[in-house]
Amino acid sequence: TNGSVRATMSRVTAQREMAFTSLNGTVDVTLPPSTKANLRLRSDNGDIYSDFDMQLAPGAAPTVEDSRSSNGRYRINRNRSIVGTINGGGPEFELRTFNSNVYVRKGR
Repeated sequence: TNGSVRATMSRVTAQREMAFTSLNGTVDVTLPPSTKANLRLRSDNGDIYSDFDMQLAPGAAPTVEDSRSSNGRYRINRNRSIVGTINGGGPEFELRTFNSNVYVRKGR
């Protein structure tokens, strides 16, 4: 919850999804250079960095919730995740934090 997550992998099992998350800490993951993955990266109050050349997916359109007729509000929701592929794509890897940075590093 309040600490950083740091993972360095020398190999990744093909077709296995992974997730690395923290609430108030940095998420810093190093992957082998040949890793094929679909990345979902998110930081609400920080930045996202990657050593990989990511092919970014088009952003999803915001969804609108109109509950004004029942004394509600007009609300627009949008997905704040950055979604893309590395090395042609593969299983989904999610790296997410709320109050820090996300790093996707390319190993040696």
